[in-house]
Amino acid sequence: MWKITPDSKLLELPAPDGVRTARGVVWVPTEMLVFERPKLPPGRKKLWRQTVPYALEDAFIESIEMLHFALGEMHDDGVPVAAVARRRMDEWLALLADAGVEARVILPDVCALPLEPERRTIWYENGRCLYRADEHSGMAGSLEWIASLASLHGRADRFDVYCNSADTETLPAAWRERARPLPGPLDQIMTSADVGAAINLLQGDYAPGSTASTWVRPWRWAAALALVLFGAHLGALTIETRWLDARAGEFAQNTGRLFESLAIDSELIDLRAQVERRLKQLEEHRAKSDSNVWDLVARMEQPLSNCKSCRVDLLDFKQQEILLEVSIAGDPQQLKRLFEKLPGAQATHNDLPDQEDRKRVRFQVKPL
Repeated sequence: MWKITPDSKLLELPAPDGVRTARGVVWVPTEMLVFERPKLPPGRKKLWRQTVPYALEDAFIESIEMLHFALGEMHDDGVPVAAVARRRMDEWLALLADAGVEARVILPDVCALPLEPERRTIWYENGRCLYRADEHSGMAGSLEWIASLASLHGRADRFDVYCNSADTETLPAAWRERARPLPGPLDQIMTSADVGAAINLLQGDYAPGSTASTWVRPWRWAAALALVLFGAHLGALTIETRWLDARAGEFAQNTGRLFESLAIDSELIDLRAQVERRLKQLEEHRAKSDSNVWDLVARMEQPLSNCKSCRVDLLDFKQQEILLEVSIAGDPQQLKRLFEKLPGAQATHNDLPDQEDRKRVRFQVKPL
């Protein structure tokens, strides 16, 4: 069992004598997380994962594309959600990978605190204060900040306050009489905590089965497009090469005949040089055209990456034109506008019949 500290250090938690800790568990600082509980319609968790970012869009200053959302099970008052910056998740996973740690679950450390039914828990240790509001949410920070927020959530007699005896005098007056001694350091509490009910951050793009795709996530659309286009390009290149070879053979035969028969003012016309120059021009034109298409593929990656609910259904390449069919769970107008403004390209689109609950659009993109 491991923990990551608020200053991004990875520490292994030693198991107490006779206690077996869960393997692959990593605790992360609650300071880096935000907990929400949006109301969502009943349905599959996969559908919630697509809906939650838009349901919470107004709750965050940062763009929802930059955030990772982990979901718990639905309750009467909503679905518990833990949100964390994707760059923070990437940093944590890189830290674990460097240490050779394979994480099975990543949990907020506030979920290790004891919690009684209908009660709330305050834990003050080494100048750090944690507040567990319920089974799936909490906060961490300075004592003054937590005290001010906790006072808005209920009466002081509803809180179970834990701290060392030496720190009792630093507590707010309403908490001092109810303060209990710490049953042990938080690191020790983590090793024996019940991790079954906490929200596991390894979900969606960061699920253990998709760890590899998480690392290449910024390039996944470009890689997919490149792979498909490479196959199409290879076929087109083979056909074009055969055509050029046939044309070169015809040019060579005609040039040979004309080379032997034509003369002007006793000076031979060098048709072979003309043919070679023409073939070189054809080759340069082909290379330039290919370069334009590959540059266009790279520019198409950005709007597709920003469209989190997009799915590429068809991608084809023919005669310097890219045919792309996309299905999207939501309004496709923003994606249409992005493609219309694609630099160095001319894009048109047609709406296709809907498929289940997804809108389908066909784009035809040509390099200028």
